[in-house]
Amino acid sequence: MEKKANLICEYCNVHIKETDVKCPNCGANCTKVINEYKKQNQEKIDEETKKQKEAATKVAKAVGVGFTVHYVLFGVIFIAALGIIITTAVRMSKRSDNFFKTGEFGTTNKKEEKNVTVGINKEAKTSEYNAILNSYELYEYKSDNFPESYNTPSGYQKIAFNFTLTNNTDDELDTYFDIEISLTADDYKVESSELEKCMFCYTAAGKDKYDTIKNTEIPAKEKLTGYVGFLVPKDKKELRFKVGKKVTVTMDNPAYQG
Repeated sequence: MEKKANLICEYCNVHIKETDVKCPNCGANCTKVINEYKKQNQEKIDEETKKQKEAATKVAKAVGVGFTVHYVLFGVIFIAALGIIITTAVRMSKRSDNFFKTGEFGTTNKKEEKNVTVGINKEAKTSEYNAILNSYELYEYKSDNFPESYNTPSGYQKIAFNFTLTNNTDDELDTYFDIEISLTADDYKVESSELEKCMFCYTAAGKDKYDTIKNTEIPAKEKLTGYVGFLVPKDKKELRFKVGKKVTVTMDNPAYQG
């Protein structure tokens, strides 16, 4: 599994991507953190390049060859490239043999995993993860202490949906990269902005009410249960959640007022 950049928001300590302008959880400006990360990453690259050049120089001196460091590096790159070409050719040859035997590339007994569609309280199972929508709660709260954008606009309903995600792999899965939850209401794409996700963290008394699924990792073979908040239009009948790339959860819109 591809290793992701370990970028952390300095305000709310959730994971952010290198392309984020604002934190997807709290909305804070990520420019300072991302620039510092890029600077440190470039310093590591420069240091590694320096070490490689020093190592190449030592090799050239040890064998008594009068080549420059550039020639040594060229030789290393050429040998590596040749190895890749040979390995690729062998793999293509095997796939070609299989094509003539079976009429298709790949093995005949390997089946591509299909997408899974379930309803509320029904667990969807894939090889990488399981997902279940356990319950939901309508959320109503308005306050003069927050910007108007925090309050629920007319024609919409804030709903907190409780999910359980299970990691079936031997590696960490990220709820932002691997199992992100999005929502479509009929033909309308529901936006789950950082504003909406943050709003579900608080009650009128300012205490935590909803344990939200933030941008975090799920360890191998473990579960994560929490809420994801969405601003749902009241004139749409059906809600369709996309959980990662393979799971769709459908349900009637509890806020529907058609």
